[in-house]
Amino acid sequence: MLAGATALLLVVGTGPISYIRKYRFYTLGTVTNLAIQAVMLVGALIFVLGIDLIKEALWDTRYRVNKLEYLTIVSIMIVMTVWDFVFGVLFGIVASCEST
Repeated sequence: MLAGATALLLVVGTGPISYIRKYRFYTLGTVTNLAIQAVMLVGALIFVLGIDLIKEALWDTRYRVNKLEYLTIVSIMIVMTVWDFVFGVLFGIVASCEST
């Protein structure tokens, strides 16, 4: 379904997205710009996705892996937070190869 929507957007173009940006929504006598609501919605979705990924990485694996593997997971998350996602992936590859 996502691939179909992406292909449809590729064929149609970004015109419908720019239409949403220009459209104004009237609620209770005030004008609310839908573009601002869309940015807030995307930010909230990214925030919820991040919380879900942290829960899945830390909470769900706490008794399923040994302490060294759990330390590797935590250190990968710290490297990704402090430096960059790509450095975290590279660090994860090196750390997982060293721990086995």
